[in-house]
Amino acid sequence: MCCNHVPDSLSVAGVDLVGPLPPELNNITVYAAGVGAGSQQAEAANALIKFLHTPEAQAAFKAKGLKPADAPKGT
Repeated sequence: MCCNHVPDSLSVAGVDLVGPLPPELNNITVYAAGVGAGSQQAEAANALIKFLHTPEAQAAFKAKGLKPADAPKGT
């Protein structure tokens, strides 16, 4: 038996994922994306952030065992 991040476990051949830990034992890692105030490529960074919320990106996250983020408020 092993307790590990779901994406790490799914990447190993022969590993069967039984399910997540109960909520009171499960630590969630939250990843954030943003554009720095002094960014020289703010437009490209914003395009990447927008792409990360597309159905295609959401499907890729799910396929790798990640829970996709909700779309930013106001979109």
